[in-house]
Amino acid sequence: MHDRAVRALLTAFALLAVTRLAHAAPVPPAPSTVAPAATAPPSPAGAALAPETGNPSDLPARPPARPTGLGDVPIETAAPVRRGAFVHDGLFARASVGPGLFQASSGHSPDTRTFSGGTVSFDAAVGGSPVRGFIMGAEWQTNRVFSLSSTDAVIDGDEPDLSGVSFSVSSIALFVDFYPDPTDGLHFLGAVGVGWLDVNHSNSGDTPSPTGPLLSLGVGYEWFVGPEISLGLLARGNLGLFSVNETGSSTSTGVTAFVPVLLATATYN
Repeated sequence: MHDRAVRALLTAFALLAVTRLAHAAPVPPAPSTVAPAATAPPSPAGAALAPETGNPSDLPARPPARPTGLGDVPIETAAPVRRGAFVHDGLFARASVGPGLFQASSGHSPDTRTFSGGTVSFDAAVGGSPVRGFIMGAEWQTNRVFSLSSTDAVIDGDEPDLSGVSFSVSSIALFVDFYPDPTDGLHFLGAVGVGWLDVNHSNSGDTPSPTGPLLSLGVGYEWFVGPEISLGLLARGNLGLFSVNETGSSTSTGVTAFVPVLLATATYN
């Protein structure tokens, strides 16, 4: 009886040991029906990638490289200047009026004469814009002199008698007017033309009028009060280089006139 018990106990220990060994042994994986993906061989340590060229023969193809330094910042292009309303382009017309000064000199040294007075100036101009902000055209202007006075460097009996005498400086000219910003009011004016100094005597016949070139330069600013209408101010200087043959004389007398004015302007453009 004792031997049977010992044999039964040894048999139980043997079965327990076999069971533990079966659980501890690894189970081999089931064979896969999917082929493993090919992997690229690792690149050498520290190797740099080839530059992006956009060459389709590259495998895989890569997009073109960005210019150095641009990063992701988009390249902006300047917006075109608009046309039409509130822009200085197209048909141009301007009317101006304002006060000014008249300064003139004539004669030969040492017997020279000077004339001075105030003026009321009128101006009318028409033209057009070959390009936005740049105006070309023709203008007419006249500067009526009042409170005329004169001085003579040498008192020798030939001093001018200004009783009943009136002066005016007029011209017909070609002009250009430039607006650096076609949507703004700042502008610069230049003109060249033919001018004359009208000398009228109320108690005598006609007097020859000095004539010659007249040059104008000006700068002004305008404010749009409508899509095509602007009002502004214009400071302008006129320089007339005139000459005249005195009655009964073949000698030419030069007259230099300078007329600075400040004009109020109304412009259609």
